[in-house]
Amino acid sequence: MENMNRNSIFAIIILCIVLIFSVAFSYNEKKDEKERPDWNILIKSDDEKERAMAKKIVSEQYNENVEYLISIVNEPLKENEEFYASNTPRNISFYLLGKLRAKKAVPALLDWLIPKTGQRQTIDEIQLFSPAGYALIEIGLPSVPPLVDLLKTSQNTFSREKYIKIIVAIKGIPETEFLFNNILAKETSPEKIENIKTALGLLKDLKYQKIFENAAKSSDSPE
Repeated sequence: MENMNRNSIFAIIILCIVLIFSVAFSYNEKKDEKERPDWNILIKSDDEKERAMAKKIVSEQYNENVEYLISIVNEPLKENEEFYASNTPRNISFYLLGKLRAKKAVPALLDWLIPKTGQRQTIDEIQLFSPAGYALIEIGLPSVPPLVDLLKTSQNTFSREKYIKIIVAIKGIPETEFLFNNILAKETSPEKIENIKTALGLLKDLKYQKIFENAAKSSDSPE
């Protein structure tokens, strides 16, 4: 009984310490926000140091926003979560990361190009790309190398087609064909060579390349 009481008291003490640190951390965060000057005023200042401060503030806010949006993207799949719906927290985060051209987000976005088991796929209109796909297109060239890596190693024909179309939307068909031919000339792995050859074959079948090349422009803001 005495040991149980000691353990209970010890647990209460630990809980109190954790709460104190949590409150202090929260207070400091709010304090920092209040003390941060308005960058939109500083940027117009005649003082060079204040203009530099504005640049620093905006950069910090950008990085903080990107990190937070990536954390939403990386959250576990929710039950019956929609894949295409533009108003889910994850899909809004995809959209914003694309508009921010956050190349740091590319690895997280690649993980959501294909519907996951359990995701609902309600489609009101034909979608050329997934929400994460549109974000990668907005981010542009930094998305291409990791997409090529996936294309070379993927065993899934459906997935490879998705990767190819996103690359085409970013680079256009002629540049994508040039890229794939260069890769083919240097590649030694039979599996990767076969995947690139298949990709080149698909490029010839994309008769409506203008649709893909202008895909990034057709991405609408979430409602």
